[in-house]
Parts: sequence; C-alpha cells; structure tokens
Amino acid sequence: MSAAFGRRLRVVTVDAESALLAVAPSCEGCAGCSGRCHGIVAGIGGGSVLRLARSRLPSGIAVGDALLLRVAPADLVVIARRLYGVPLAGMLVGALGAIAFAPAIGGTRDALVALGAMAGLAAGIAGAALIGARASPQFTLIAQPSPDQECTPCATQTGF
Repeated sequence: MSAAFGRRLRVVTVDAESALLAVAPSCEGCAGCSGRCHGIVAGIGGGSVLRLARSRLPSGIAVGDALLLRVAPADLVVIARRLYGVPLAGMLVGALGAIAFAPAIGGTRDALVALGAMAGLAAGIAGAALIGARASPQFTLIAQPSPDQECTPCATQTGF
C-alpha cells in the first residue's frame, strides 16, 4: 500500500446531520525540522474547521474524539490538477485568445494580452470551483488512529 498524506482532526460538535471537526496544527514542536515549521506558513490549517455530514464519519463518534483524515497520493494529484491546472489553462487560453484577436481589435497588444490572461484566469477559477463542487471528496476518516497510522509530528515529514 502506498503512503498517504493526512491531517489530525478533533471532533468539536456533533448533531443529527453533521459534525464540526477542528484541524490540528501541523507542527507540534518536535524540533525535528530545525525550525522550518515555525515559519510564515506554520499556522496555516491550524484553527480551521470542517463540517461533514454524519454519513461521511465513522459511527459512534463523540465530542473530543480524534480522527485522522487521509488522502491517497493519486487523489492529491487529481485535486491539484483541478485546483491549479484549470485556472492555469484558463489563463493561457485567455492570453492566446487575446493574441489572436489583438490585430482585429486594435490597441496595445500587451494590454490586451494582460486583460485576456486575467479574464481567462477568472474563468478558470470559476470553472475549478464548479468542478470541485460537483466532485465527491476523496478522503478517508479513521477513528482513533493506531500508532502505526498516526501522522508524523513534523510538517516537513509527509509519509507515514
């Protein structure tokens, strides 16, 4: 089985339809990263919350339970293509379209290319959001992870 990437979560609230999960910070002060975890991005993800339907959660969870959210590397590639590839393709198509139509429109080519790229980027971001809203999340939640399934304590160590 290939290594997966994951994050620790803690159950904050549980109701009949959903549960609110808090994302644990990726750095736990282990000093294994020689201080790289304490940089500007160390706080990203800490304090974030995630609301999930009860059907996506393991049965019998209660407030305070620890969960491990796991994502397979192949699913991360699909997610990255969706989040970054679609807007990038939109930006390139917008710029190329502006290059093609610049002689017909008249005006400064550089300004038209910049506007076309920005319009394409905006369309690509909107397209990625639509695709992401329709796609089902590709993750697994594991209740009370065993020691061999826990995340590594340092954000710089990705495999477990």
